[in-house]
Amino acid sequence: MRTIAFAIVIFMLLSTPVFAEQNDEPYMPFIPDIPDLNDDGVINVIDLTILMQHILGLKIITCEDKLQRADLNNDGVIDVRDVIEMSRFVIRLL
Repeated sequence: MRTIAFAIVIFMLLSTPVFAEQNDEPYMPFIPDIPDLNDDGVINVIDLTILMQHILGLKIITCEDKLQRADLNNDGVIDVRDVIEMSRFVIRLL
C-alpha cells in the first residue's frame, strides 16, 4: 500500500512543471555526479528503483559514494525530492 501511495505522489509531482523563479525557463537541477546507483554505466529506471527502495527502507544503500550520488539535490538528505530529480533526469534521457 505504501508503494502505491508513493508512486501516486511521484506521478503527481512529475506531472507538474517546475520553472525557475527568475524567469519562466525550465529548472535544471544540480546533479553532483552521475546518479548511477547500480554501477552499470547507465542511468535508468533501475537506478530510480534502487533510490525508491532506499527511501522506503526496503533495501538500504550502504556505500558512501552511492549515498552521495543518491542525494541529487545536494541537500544532505535522501528523500522524495531526490526521486523526483532522478525521475526527471531519466525522462530527459528517453
